[in-house]
Amino acid sequence: MGCRRASAPPCPSTRASPASSRKRSSPTTTSSRAGTRRPACRRRRRSASSSSMPTRSTRGSNEAALRMAEEIRIEDEPGRGDVAVLDDRLYEFNAAATGVDDGRSLAIFVRDDEGTIVAGLHGWTWGGTGFVQAIWVHSTLRGHGLGSRLIAAAEAEAVRRGCHQMHLDTHSYQAPAFYRRLGYEAIGELPGWPGDKDVRIFFRKRLAG
Repeated sequence: MGCRRASAPPCPSTRASPASSRKRSSPTTTSSRAGTRRPACRRRRRSASSSSMPTRSTRGSNEAALRMAEEIRIEDEPGRGDVAVLDDRLYEFNAAATGVDDGRSLAIFVRDDEGTIVAGLHGWTWGGTGFVQAIWVHSTLRGHGLGSRLIAAAEAEAVRRGCHQMHLDTHSYQAPAFYRRLGYEAIGELPGWPGDKDVRIFFRKRLAG
């Protein structure tokens, strides 16, 4: 199977992949980064009291930030650290709002004898759900069940972490049949992306604990 990139998690950040620090290539991966998420690894906890009681200096900083917001700039090559700030702040909000603060990254890599990555998967687990953000297998290794083994390994680790379901998404021209064979059920669609005849398909699989 080729490469699939998923929409990102509603949780924390791991550092962006090298690809995310460059201009985005054409979406040959599924489950794109649709602006939602990234792996749920948390870096530090913040107490509710510290986040709900702004200090005088915090209020001053916020006022300055609002003034600067008038100069909003668009970046198509954002720094990894800058993107991670947004992911981390969003995760902190989600954790505070839900009381669920168990987000962790999940990554699996297959390397050749020289240490080069020839296949892999990454995503996250959070709140009883595992999410596959991207999976890729080198063209010379496809058709031998490696993609299925990567998914199975991710599912097993998700169960070990207490998850009861997996979530991922793909495009109609990518691998929907592959995921259906693995027991995933379609739970939603976004038609017309990236082309008029293309469909983004969202999948879920319930895991046996």
